[in-house]
Amino acid sequence: MFSTSEDSKTLAAAEEMRHAIYRRRRHDQDLLSPRDLEEVLSLEKGYDDAIRTRDAAAVRALDEKALPLTRRVFPTHPLDWLRENVEVFVVAMVLALAVRTYFAQPFKIPTGSMQPTLFGVTVQARSPGEELPGIVSRTWDSVIKGRTYGRIVAQEDGEVLELIPGYWMIWFEYTDVVIGNGMTSNTYRIWLNHNHVRGEVLRLNPRQAPFINGRHFRKGDEICNYVADTGDQLLVNKFIYHFRKPQRGEIFVFSTALIPGLTTATGDGTQYYIKRCAGVPGDTISIERPYLIVNGKTLRHPYAFERMYSGIEKPDPGNPTPYNGYFNKATFGAPGYVNKIGAHQYWALGDNSDSSKDSRYWGTVPEESVVGTPLFVYWPFSARWGPVQ
Repeated sequence: MFSTSEDSKTLAAAEEMRHAIYRRRRHDQDLLSPRDLEEVLSLEKGYDDAIRTRDAAAVRALDEKALPLTRRVFPTHPLDWLRENVEVFVVAMVLALAVRTYFAQPFKIPTGSMQPTLFGVTVQARSPGEELPGIVSRTWDSVIKGRTYGRIVAQEDGEVLELIPGYWMIWFEYTDVVIGNGMTSNTYRIWLNHNHVRGEVLRLNPRQAPFINGRHFRKGDEICNYVADTGDQLLVNKFIYHFRKPQRGEIFVFSTALIPGLTTATGDGTQYYIKRCAGVPGDTISIERPYLIVNGKTLRHPYAFERMYSGIEKPDPGNPTPYNGYFNKATFGAPGYVNKIGAHQYWALGDNSDSSKDSRYWGTVPEESVVGTPLFVYWPFSARWGPVQ
C-alpha cells in the first residue's frame, strides 16, 4: 500500500497515464503494427496490475518505459491539438442536433398572437428627438431583456422609394429603406422585419404599394427612433407527443405545411406557429362572445380558459387585464355557428384573440403537423422566464 504523500501522487499520475495511453491506443489502433499493439497492451496491463496492488516502485518502472514507447508508436503531429478540438466540436454538434431533432427544439415567438401569455416581437416608436440610452444601458437591455434601440437620421432630402427585406447570416432579419429624391438615393438598414418597419417605425400606409409610399424626409429628419423587444425564446418538447396526444388547454407548436389556408398565405410549408389547443378530435366548437363553447358548455377548464374571460367577467379599472375572451372572425361563421372537429384534427386559438390568425381563419391543425409543446422560456429574462404557463 502507498504509505507516503509522494506515493499517492504517483498513483494518481499512473491512473492518468493509463487512461491517456488507453485513449490514444483506441484512437490509433488501426494504424499500429501487431508488435506495437502488443507492447502497448502489455504496458496498459502493467499499469492495471501496479495500480491494483498499489505498487509505487512498479509504477515508476513503467513510467520509464512508457515515455519512449509512446513517443515511438504514437508520434506527435503539429496539428494534433486542432484534430482533438475538431473531434470535440463534431461530437458536440452531433449531440446538439440529436437533441434538437428528437427531444427539444429552440423556438422564437414571431408574433403577438399569444400575448400576454407569450410575447412576440414588439416595437414602439420613441418620442421625436429622444436620445438613445448610454452604451452600458443598451448593452444591459440587449443581453438581459432582449431589447434593442434604433435611431437613424436622413442624410439627404427624399421620399421612401422601397423597402427591401433581407437576412444576415440566415438568423438576423433586417429591412433596407431606400430614400431618394430623383437625383440621388440612400439606403438605411433597420434591423427589424419589414412589417414592423412599415407599421410602427415608419407608419406607412399598408394599403399602398411597397414602392409608392409618399413619406418624405428632409435632411436631418429622424427616419426612425424606436425600441424593439425580441420575442420570447423557448424550448419545445418534441418527445412528449410520441407517448400521448395534445390536450385541450395546452400550448402547442405545429408546422403550416399541411394546412391549406396557411400554405397558400405563406407560399410554403416551412413556418411554425404556436397557439393554444382549444379543441381535440370529436369536439364541437362555437364562440359566443366572449366565451368559447365546447361540446355545448362554456369552456373554463383548464385555468387558461377561465383566465381568458377575466377582463370581461371581473373588470378592474385600476388593473385592466389583457385577457378579453374570444371573438368570432373570418370564415368561422356567425355567432352560434358550431364547428365539428374531425378525427386526427385539432383546433388552435391565440390568447390574443382580437389579433390572432388561427383556426377561425384557416381551420384545423392535422395531427401529423403537431411538433411539440413548449417547456420553458429561456430568454429574455422577463416576468415570463421559466416554465410556460
